[in-house]
Amino acid sequence: MPLGGIDTRYDLPHEELDKIRRRLELKRRLKEENVRQRYNPFKMMKSEPMTDPAVDRYMDLRKKGRLPNTPMRPTTFYGMAAALFLPIIGLTYLVEWERKDYLEGCEKGTIPYRERKKRNEG
Repeated sequence: MPLGGIDTRYDLPHEELDKIRRRLELKRRLKEENVRQRYNPFKMMKSEPMTDPAVDRYMDLRKKGRLPNTPMRPTTFYGMAAALFLPIIGLTYLVEWERKDYLEGCEKGTIPYRERKKRNEG
């Protein structure tokens, strides 16, 4: 440490460096405690759960983006419904729109029977 024991590597005040050291120490202690609880052989003998259920829920939340067994969001439901039904409705409307003139001509008799077969075939 240069300058008589003053740490100037990060150009931070001593209070900030002290906060960083305390956070790192807390992180190290929590990590050790987690390892100690996770690999405790006595806990395994009692067939207790290996981890805390709250920690498991938190990790699921981080992994999936929502808690397990929570209902779906309405936007998800509407999106799935739209993805399923909109193509069906659109195709039905398109087919009806294309065949409207043909069916009206068949009803009124303006399209002869011979031409109807040709239109249906090709």
